[in-house]
Amino acid sequence: MVQQLDEAVRMLDTFASAGATHFDLTHINIDGETRGFRPRQSLSQLKNSLPKLFPGAAERQNNIIVRPLSDKVHFVQLDDLDASGLSRVGEAAFLMLETSPGNHQAWVAVSGLQTPEETKDFSRRLRKGIGADHSASGATRVAGTTNYKRKYDPDFPMVRISATAPGRIVSKERLE
Repeated sequence: MVQQLDEAVRMLDTFASAGATHFDLTHINIDGETRGFRPRQSLSQLKNSLPKLFPGAAERQNNIIVRPLSDKVHFVQLDDLDASGLSRVGEAAFLMLETSPGNHQAWVAVSGLQTPEETKDFSRRLRKGIGADHSASGATRVAGTTNYKRKYDPDFPMVRISATAPGRIVSKERLE
């Protein structure tokens, strides 16, 4: 399966449009073990690195994972959503991914969260209200790359963008 650099760049640009300024980059192998970590990569650093990272990741069956970072908004990852979960969050999400057949993520950029405690509580309530995985880490496999997990062997799925709304940021009040 050929990895798709254009999808990866589109995903990163969509995160940047919603306020991401840096990304933590992690490589994990098919068993979930960390194989590399680069903290606080700028968008340009990441875009420059991806063409070099894609071939080795595919060869070693490593996942390329990013965690978006921002000083202006808080990113909430809504993971393990089915079609009905996606429809409930569609008006608020700026990015939707299909990570495997029938399994989706939605990303919401929330403004107006003041403290770490408020952010944690709000994120928890949003995940619960949508029916998303309560333990989502805030990091995701890069679109256009293969999702290497043992349970998918030998038919590893490609992570795909299913929808974007560049620049969409929602207030906590709107989501309440």
